[in-house]
Amino acid sequence: MADAPEQPERTNSPTGSAAEAGSGRDAARGRRTVLRVVFLVITLAALAWVIAPIVTNWDAIAPMLARPGLAVALIAGSLAYAGALWLCMAPGWWWLTRLYGRTAPALPTAAVWCRTQIVKYLPGNVAHYLGRQVLGRRLGLHHAEMAAASLLELVSILGAAAMIGAAGLALGAGSVVPGDAAPPALEPDGGARLGVALPVIAALIVVALLAWPIADALARRIGFLKKRMADLPRLSATRSVLLLGPALAVHIVFLIATGLLLWWLCLAATPEGATAPSAIRAVWIYAVAWAVGTVAPGAPAGAGVREAIITLELASDLGRPEAAAIALGLRLVTTLGDAVAFGVSGVVPIGAAVVKSR
Repeated sequence: MADAPEQPERTNSPTGSAAEAGSGRDAARGRRTVLRVVFLVITLAALAWVIAPIVTNWDAIAPMLARPGLAVALIAGSLAYAGALWLCMAPGWWWLTRLYGRTAPALPTAAVWCRTQIVKYLPGNVAHYLGRQVLGRRLGLHHAEMAAASLLELVSILGAAAMIGAAGLALGAGSVVPGDAAPPALEPDGGARLGVALPVIAALIVVALLAWPIADALARRIGFLKKRMADLPRLSATRSVLLLGPALAVHIVFLIATGLLLWWLCLAATPEGATAPSAIRAVWIYAVAWAVGTVAPGAPAGAGVREAIITLELASDLGRPEAAAIALGLRLVTTLGDAVAFGVSGVVPIGAAVVKSR
């Protein structure tokens, strides 16, 4: 009887394991590259969709862009937006870094936020978070504190956008009022919608305020996170409410303020014979566009996505070319505002500081 063919000897050599690990990393890197390309294409397609009607209707758009009132709105709006970043967003992040009982100096910590915010325009939409982790270490903040603050900031402002969205729908912000009709104080079914919206808003507030204690408790039950969480104190529901409550409030103020800047641009750019959207509708549109643009993967600062949503909504009020021009005008306002906030942060020294424990 013939001998059975010899089977190749299997070895678990370190070289083989390293090669397999390297192959896995290469495959993961390749998938990330493909995803980045896909998201970049989507972003560029959204921007092209916004820009196209401006180019094809330039003769109608040019007089609107030449209005002095629009130039004033763009310049003053940029300064106002920078102020909103310094007065709402940056202090909100500083406040959230106090999550685990240590307090860094308020002004330098706010400057960290404003100085790093400008790099959100880099592909990937995460560079500003990484920048905070680097600069914040100069102040003595721990990486865990800053990462938690950035995560909670995202939860808080998305919760704020959801609350404004629900309230806006209840107040009829999603409806377009004809140019020859006065907007009603409350639509016929507004009372019923308000009755539904109020419990939804209340639930959103509870979820936003208690999101971190729930996540904290779950993270301590996950193997690879348990060790990392061991050095951090547990966060009670009461302390979470006391910390997240003010942050949620300033984020609501920020979204309303920026939505009013959109309304200002609409008033300054609305052509003769057309009716600008109401302030409530403008704030609602911006909150929805901001939320979707923020969670859109890979879109730098939500570029393209936010403009597409604003254009889509305002087109019902003003026409697509005018809506697209206003959407791009708001992008100019926010980009210049980010640049102004960045410039102001340069006069605030970010160096070694005493982080106090409470």
